[in-house]
Amino acid sequence: MKLNKLVSSSRRKQRKRHFQAPSHVRRTIMSAPLSKEMRAKHNVRSLPIRKDDEVQVVRGHYKGQQVGKVVQCYRKKFVVYIERIQREKANGATVYVGIHPSKVSLLCYMLTAIGNSKAPYVHNMVCLFLCIT
Repeated sequence: MKLNKLVSSSRRKQRKRHFQAPSHVRRTIMSAPLSKEMRAKHNVRSLPIRKDDEVQVVRGHYKGQQVGKVVQCYRKKFVVYIERIQREKANGATVYVGIHPSKVSLLCYMLTAIGNSKAPYVHNMVCLFLCIT
């Protein structure tokens, strides 16, 4: 049953809004689930992923490999690049492999505040929450 009249239940419209989402909305779409220890400690299931977070891939070809830091969050493609997960191109160059944030598990969340004062309010509250507990 549809509860909010402002949100469409059409698959076509939902896909359009997902792939045409602005950057600040993509940030929340690109949330990663916390590890079981962090989830039990902080009572939070998932958080928006950031650069320098420590993650482990839990699904796909690269799952179960060692822990790596997030090198870049590529919001345009809905992927993150992780430190040790690379592949070799035909010409010999190495490139990072893009992995969707829902397929990784956050092991260590970067707790530093964002540099500018125009940072999203929710993220500052989450950082404050994680620092206090």
